[in-house]
Amino acid sequence: MKRGVWLLTLMLMMPQIGQAIPAFARKYGLSCVMCHKAYPHLNSTGRSFAAEGYIFGDGSQGTLDIGDNMLNLFDRVPLAFRFQQWAEARNFGNATLDFQSPYLVKLLSGGPLGERVRYYAYIIFEKGEPPKFEDAWVELRKLPGDLSLTLGQFQISDYMFMRETRLTRSDYMIYRMAPANNGFSLTYHRGIALGLPFLDAVIGLVNGNGIGEATPIGTLGAGRPYRDFDNNFSKVVFTHFSLPLPIPIGVLAVAGRDTLSDSLGNQNANTFFRAGLDAMADGETWDAFLQIIWGQDDNPFYQASAQTMQYYGGFLGLNYTERFPQVYSILLNVVETPENDPAYQALRVRTLSLTASYYLYRNARVFLELQGDLLPTDAVHRETENLLTLGVDIAL
Repeated sequence: MKRGVWLLTLMLMMPQIGQAIPAFARKYGLSCVMCHKAYPHLNSTGRSFAAEGYIFGDGSQGTLDIGDNMLNLFDRVPLAFRFQQWAEARNFGNATLDFQSPYLVKLLSGGPLGERVRYYAYIIFEKGEPPKFEDAWVELRKLPGDLSLTLGQFQISDYMFMRETRLTRSDYMIYRMAPANNGFSLTYHRGIALGLPFLDAVIGLVNGNGIGEATPIGTLGAGRPYRDFDNNFSKVVFTHFSLPLPIPIGVLAVAGRDTLSDSLGNQNANTFFRAGLDAMADGETWDAFLQIIWGQDDNPFYQASAQTMQYYGGFLGLNYTERFPQVYSILLNVVETPENDPAYQALRVRTLSLTASYYLYRNARVFLELQGDLLPTDAVHRETENLLTLGVDIAL
């Protein structure tokens, strides 16, 4: 079947978790503009390409033909690199001018092993820390009932908006909020996710304690080989699906329960919920996106006397690409809490980011971003924190 027909088919598919990397452009001999409005931001074709398993055509392109139809090997290992570095001026902290170069380097790999298996992983060198895996997952596709199953490390938030493909340095802050002492946020976890063949729906189960190191199980036996990636008996369940409206509305629900020891060694439980809505309007030379999330923890500090706490917020963004290679982005972040507890008051965020990008090449841009702090100063938020970033972002 001709490539154009496949592209049309892909554009009709709904997006799932996934990322695009330059290795795919090399594999299929296509320009980055096929899947990106402006790197790293995906267009509808790019989102659909990820949803369809990183495949154009029958899935055999870029694989070795050695006469064994049960063996699937790449003819070259799909590798890519991403470099992000910047200089930051700010009105707070020890230094008002900070050179953060390199800030982030990624070694990425991903692709389809035919139509039934795909993977994606990257090793990240960030902020001078030792390298580690963040995304590292395998997806089994075309299971009975047209189901799919993802196993590994992934971000819950990727089922809504992928943080790695945003055009602003400013993050989607509501995803990073960890309002309880267990540190649970909507970003990286280890777990499984079952993709359903309707409403672009997914149901997942994750550890809920991030992607830190495994710890030994028990204290007896110096050579005991078993290690535990979780610190709690319970797991966290989540689901996300899209309502088929003129502008599709995504619905998120998250529920979990875990226990931690308080300062006296007593085991106390916290039951928590998250709920949200997301939407995106995508034009030819612009796109606007919205995320709203509400959260509640019935004992976030794991104390004998429980106290229910809530927070809410989200973000609103706009990207404008009419004047490419000049691209402009706006991102408003808001996190609020009705609680008076200082720990919860510290969660509050109100920032507005204005970003101007200039593309030297499709895969190399420089950008200037101003992030303004809109929160009033008070006993908790003692000073206004503004940032000016000059950055470089390259993928190859």
